[in-house]
Amino acid sequence: MTSDKSRKRDIRRRMQQHNEPYAEAARRLAEQDAPPILADDVPAARVPAPVAMMLARHLDAATHHIGRAERLARGHGVSAFAEGDSLRDKPSGPLAEIADAATYDLHRLVDWAGRTAHESGAVPAVPSPWGDATPSQRQAYEILYPERHHWCASPGGVLPGPGERPRDDNGRMVTHSLPGPVTGDRLSLRASGQSVVRVGDVAPGTPAAPIWDAAERLERYACEWMNRGGDSPADLAAALDGLEEVAERLQSVLGSVTAEIERRYADGCLEGGDHVGLAAQGGQADEAARTLHRRIYAMRHAMTGAAAALPPARPGTVPPHIAGPMDGKTLAEVRAELGDEVFMQRQVGKTRPGDDRQTTALARILTWMHVKGASVYDAPAHAKTDAAARLTG
Repeated sequence: MTSDKSRKRDIRRRMQQHNEPYAEAARRLAEQDAPPILADDVPAARVPAPVAMMLARHLDAATHHIGRAERLARGHGVSAFAEGDSLRDKPSGPLAEIADAATYDLHRLVDWAGRTAHESGAVPAVPSPWGDATPSQRQAYEILYPERHHWCASPGGVLPGPGERPRDDNGRMVTHSLPGPVTGDRLSLRASGQSVVRVGDVAPGTPAAPIWDAAERLERYACEWMNRGGDSPADLAAALDGLEEVAERLQSVLGSVTAEIERRYADGCLEGGDHVGLAAQGGQADEAARTLHRRIYAMRHAMTGAAAALPPARPGTVPPHIAGPMDGKTLAEVRAELGDEVFMQRQVGKTRPGDDRQTTALARILTWMHVKGASVYDAPAHAKTDAAARLTG
């Protein structure tokens, strides 16, 4: 507790003025009296290069967003954002002053992020765009902030990731490597915990980034498990074809990575770890990848000639109150309806018995559409050609 009487008096005065509790009023006064913390005085940090790059870009983008918000407010006559005029002794609006102060602080944070990017090895020098900057500083600025006028503060713009440029359709390029030595930390798309690092924080812009991009796309497909019942036979065959390609590429990429590791051990460029165990596991993994490729190829070959078919079903399987709302919907829309119903019934089934009647009806509708080759559902036509879509036989 404060022992100084004048200090206590100031605290009680603030309590009355701002209706704050004693501890909060004391903390606020202490903040007012404390010397300001300047970003220029904070030393640069060392973080993975992709993290440093995105720190700088997020902070720089924030300055653009504040500026665009100010222009938007002024353009629509918000007086609180009015711009001051020193010649006419016209003060700025209160929110304009707050925005200017925030922008100033953000620019100091951007300077710190630039120093951090250099310290972390993301750029060759501390970035600077100004006239007295060295060529390496201008190069660093271009690496960190490519085509800023196309970033997320602009209509339709996006914040580029490490190795990306706005409006670049050629994918990510390699801009840096992960620092060694190899630790026990494992990269993961979604997992978190001890000795686990989110791959999105460190892998973009590195040589391994395309592999993680592929893993993320596969995960996206896996996460749509509830929609699988609406896939056509050709969709399922296409998935097997794709998995065969993935397995073939897996074997090739695994072989190139294993061969490079073995070469470096043989040349004395790599030491530590379990060389013998790694070589043994590498051979087994290569054989497993070859086997996986052969099995998927055989599965796809065995599926040749398969076609959608309507099994016998009792009348009323697809009642009018389900078929009616689906009438006129595209195959993709009905598939999404089935996926939503499957997911909901799974959640319901965790606490009480589910009701799969709507799931069965939607699946029957989709099967009928696959059999007929229909891209849009026609409920009357379904009722004429399938007893399951009629109330009576």
